Amino acid sequence: LALPNDHKHLNPLHCFVRRNIELFVATPQHLAEPAPGRKHKIQCGHVGIRCIHCGSRPVKDRIKRAVAYPSSIARIYSQVSDMK
Repeated sequence: LALPNDHKHLNPLHCFVRRNIELFVATPQHLAEPAPGRKHKIQCGHVGIRCIHCGSRPVKDRIKRAVAYPSSIARIYSQVSDMK
């Protein structure tokens, strides 16, 4: 998500976060992954956010909350904040 001019508009922490997360579109494979505690059903085409370092690894190799599917644009910030 990072842009070249982020440092002119965002604090260093937000710049770091934007450099280390990515957007992706849910596929049938993503829907089949276990998701304990998920409150909203995910469908193919749903946009998710994930850690660039471990988000695309097998579920067993990921850190907790490496992948999230915000239910609305307003929830993106809190979902990223919950990533560890």
